[in-house]
Amino acid sequence: MDERVVALERECADLRRQLAAAQRPPLDDAAAFLESLLTGMPAFILRVDADMRILYINRLQAGRRMEDVLGTEVWGYLDPGSLETSRTCIASVVATGVASAYEVNAPMPDGSPAHYECVVTPLADATGKRGVCIVAVDITRLHAHDLALRRSEEELRVAVEATGIGLWSWLPATNALHWYPRTHEIYGRSVPVDMMSYVDVMAHPNDREMLRANMASSIAGGPFSGPIHRIVREDGGVRWILARGRTEIDASGAPVRMIGGSLDVTAQHELEEQLRHAQRLDAVGNLTAGIAHNFNNMLTVVTGTLEILASRIADHNRRLIDDALEAALRGGEMVRQLMTFTGQRAQPDRRAQNIGGLIQQIVGMCRRTFDRHIVLACTVARDLPTVHCTPSEIEQVVMNLLVNARDAVTDPDHPTASPIITITVDAVTDAGAGNAGIHITVTDNGIGMTNAVVEHAFDPFFTTKQVGRGTGLGLTTSYAIVRELEGTLTCQSTPDRGAAFIISLPGTVAAPSSPAHTPARPIAPRRVLLVDDDELVRRVITTILTIDNFEIDVAATGEAALGLLASGPPPDVILLDRSMPGAPGESFVPRIRALAPTTPIMMFTGQAVSPAIEALVDRVLLKPVAGAVLIAAIEALLVKPAGR
Repeated sequence: MDERVVALERECADLRRQLAAAQRPPLDDAAAFLESLLTGMPAFILRVDADMRILYINRLQAGRRMEDVLGTEVWGYLDPGSLETSRTCIASVVATGVASAYEVNAPMPDGSPAHYECVVTPLADATGKRGVCIVAVDITRLHAHDLALRRSEEELRVAVEATGIGLWSWLPATNALHWYPRTHEIYGRSVPVDMMSYVDVMAHPNDREMLRANMASSIAGGPFSGPIHRIVREDGGVRWILARGRTEIDASGAPVRMIGGSLDVTAQHELEEQLRHAQRLDAVGNLTAGIAHNFNNMLTVVTGTLEILASRIADHNRRLIDDALEAALRGGEMVRQLMTFTGQRAQPDRRAQNIGGLIQQIVGMCRRTFDRHIVLACTVARDLPTVHCTPSEIEQVVMNLLVNARDAVTDPDHPTASPIITITVDAVTDAGAGNAGIHITVTDNGIGMTNAVVEHAFDPFFTTKQVGRGTGLGLTTSYAIVRELEGTLTCQSTPDRGAAFIISLPGTVAAPSSPAHTPARPIAPRRVLLVDDDELVRRVITTILTIDNFEIDVAATGEAALGLLASGPPPDVILLDRSMPGAPGESFVPRIRALAPTTPIMMFTGQAVSPAIEALVDRVLLKPVAGAVLIAAIEALLVKPAGR
């Protein structure tokens, strides 16, 4: 049976060869030339009859034999996945007589995939039956290269999108300019702006001269790097741009093409500006920390001297002394506020304060310093609850808001005809909890703010003021202080209709009244050892304590204090400065404890101290302080044991 099948297949192959030979006329010279040409073509050329059987093929793939191909259906040599495409195209050519083309996958003899581009033309036989001629060009390598190119382009596109770069190209000869979509987004324009007009149309006015000076080097040829500059978008927004690229030149050195990319570096620029602000603040903080001790020592001398004078001045001049003393103490508190930026601020000594009078004082100060044409109105309600705070905290917050309001009503780009600033202080009650509180509202009729600006108003370093008029820290500091006071600071504003800042602070809960307990004043003489390197401080503190019947020993250094302790009886209290020549005050505490173990030590210093240093002594009191506060602190130490 198998032998008969083999014989039949051999006979069919022989018949196919005879059929092909019968349909091929004898070759003349032209036909022979054409046959040779077809055989050498780098493409497969097939003639297929109306039954879709192969009558002619100019060349075969390696491993195939002519007798096995002729007479067979063309479909057998196509990838199953491409049959539908091939059938549709060939059927259309047969039906319409109009040539067409398609791409198809076909397996190689070894099973590897191949990709062909096929052109199909109609071709009728002698009887008029329409078959086709198929020219199949092997584009496997081209297809693979195209696929790799598309993948590479996709990877490049993803990479470019990830970096945010906007690509562009420019042909100087024709002034043809092409922007990629991201470039339109960066520049905020739907129509590209040619390079010749870039500086005048898009560049920020303050950066145009810089860009013009850089233009010559940019078109000289080779890579170029433009300076970081600002552009103004069609919507008025300002962005910072970094441009990099390459200029191609011809033999004469003239630019023929510029290609490059632009990157929006606004966010990075803002971060750099914030870093520069932080560095400046750090420098200010270090400077503040360096001078705080000496400045507070000077304020200690001033406050102490004023207190002594106040007890000796006639009543009609006493007001001046009291005002000067209050200002000096407030100056010391302002130094402590500045120490916030160095991370060395001590915990504020907050107490219940009636802030109505304080706010009126602040408004009075502003009336004397603001432009006379600004109307500054202040309304303070009666019977306000007290607020747990320090006067300097309220002063700093309210002063920041008033200065911002002044800048808003005097903005040079949007002048206000009749500038008005109003501050109101009202008592409020939480309907749910029944707790009393205070609302401080500062309003102005200045330029106002958009919602976008309001959202960032309390962000660090954010400012809409002109360069040199703001640091972007005023509202941030005010917000932080109000939050520490367990209150809120909010803003409401409309462009060209002014702004309102509302401070909400909780009132203090009145403690049950009870007879005040005053520690019994010791009957025996009280002796204090004052250790301070500043002679003026030693002199004024000695005077204050002597008036209150203290006996005073003084030492300018830690070593001198140790000498006094070693040579005589221990004092009742030791006042120890921290910043002294040679070594800080805390370094002497262990030796002082060894010589006077029962004597309490108060660190009396102009610098805030860390918890570790505070733990070494019995109390820390920051200069400057009122004499009464100093005496009360000393007497409190006299009634409790020393050493923590």
